Amino acid sequence: MSRSMKQALVRALDLTGLPSLLPRLAGNRMWIPCYHGVVSESKASGREGYENTVSIAEFAQHLEWLGRHYRFVDLAGALEWLERPSPGRPPVLISFDDGYRNNLSLAAPVLLRFGAPGIFFLSTGYIGGNRLLWPLELDARLEQSPGVEIGRPAQPQARTKIPAGRAERAALAWQLRLELKGMPNTGRLDYLQSLAAITNLDLARVDHELYDFMSWDEARQLAGLGFDIGSHTCEHPILSRLDDAELRTEIWDSKMKIEAELGRPVTTIAYPNGGAADYSPRVVEITKACGYSSGFAVDEAFQRPWSVAGAGSRYGLSRMIVQGHLPAAQFRFLASGARNLLNPES
Repeated sequence: MSRSMKQALVRALDLTGLPSLLPRLAGNRMWIPCYHGVVSESKASGREGYENTVSIAEFAQHLEWLGRHYRFVDLAGALEWLERPSPGRPPVLISFDDGYRNNLSLAAPVLLRFGAPGIFFLSTGYIGGNRLLWPLELDARLEQSPGVEIGRPAQPQARTKIPAGRAERAALAWQLRLELKGMPNTGRLDYLQSLAAITNLDLARVDHELYDFMSWDEARQLAGLGFDIGSHTCEHPILSRLDDAELRTEIWDSKMKIEAELGRPVTTIAYPNGGAADYSPRVVEITKACGYSSGFAVDEAFQRPWSVAGAGSRYGLSRMIVQGHLPAAQFRFLASGARNLLNPES
């Protein structure tokens, strides 16, 4: 089915009112959306680079709809419901990954306006600095270096010229991300270092509203507003690609850093990328050993109570990515469960 046909189907389904009925009809389940950033204005006409952000207006629309059809919960409320599910509107736990400054300056005020708790997962190696998260640095380097010939991570002999067109660059960046995420961590780091040696990165040319991380003072402000804070590792690697020593550093050190800076215990972690191939039983074993009581994945499914999903899902809580700057009907299609109903594997 073509993209235009899918969009037409989503709009037609939305007109039936089914997305507004599904949250109550679908039985015991929790929705845990995974956001990343909020920006001031919609980028619907130029999503390249903004695929993981929503505008303030879009985020407010999301929360308004969720508030009518779900019940907002914090981390403690989510874990309590998983243990002892209650009838009525299903719970929704809003989560944000990475730790961008816009989480405090733009997302938090909207959450407070709607009385919605949230949990923010911080990549501690980036908090308080002026670095770009490595996938976003990759994007920025390609954007600022059209025409430069680069190698491919999975095929060092293969050479590719960085395209001049924005859409073509975005497609190349996406392919490179996938290749890098599938490599051992040392190979990923080596490739990024070699890319840095031949490409440009002028931080004055990036969208700081999109890229900048919080300071530790700002992270304390966010926590002081009553929001939950969790770990998203130190350097945002793919955990299944690390050896045991690297795993302990990423999982333990990030927890200790947040606890030291915020003066509160950190009991949960979100695995970077979060797909089934991105964390493993060994990752979960070390996560438990480091004192975490839960872990969040990204498997594009609703979370069921532990009586159905099993207590083992405590370290693989199901989340769904909320892509940015999409039509409101498409958000309702996702949030209601209509997408999963029509395509159970999505």
